[in-house]
Amino acid sequence: MNVQYLFLVKDVFLFAARVVLTFRGSGCLALTDTVHTGLNGSLSYVFTPRDVGVLSVNVSWPGNENYEGTLARARPTKTAIQVLGERTRKYDVTLETLEATKKLVDKTISAVESGKPPEAKPSAKCSSCWYKRYCPLF
Repeated sequence: MNVQYLFLVKDVFLFAARVVLTFRGSGCLALTDTVHTGLNGSLSYVFTPRDVGVLSVNVSWPGNENYEGTLARARPTKTAIQVLGERTRKYDVTLETLEATKKLVDKTISAVESGKPPEAKPSAKCSSCWYKRYCPLF
């Protein structure tokens, strides 16, 4: 997950503002980190959740001598967009799709780590398959 925010107060960029990010997942403790905004008042933060589920993100700034602090809560994502080259596809984000995605990723990781080739199932696609030269069926 890449979290990106631009902090502006009355059209003034907040340079080097100390911002607190808090991530909370379902059934786990909160992770809090403090970062500083860049020259243009923006920050970029990469966070990788350890599990599938609903994740809440709070972003807070304590304020300074000129401005009061603020707290923003990120809204839940309802749509994911997959980009493959020039093609894009939208998916509804639900607990069911997250669980299905996690199972597929786990299955892929297991297959790669096992060192065994995938089970071959003959189909019409075999004639143009790049794996054909290694496939035990040919």
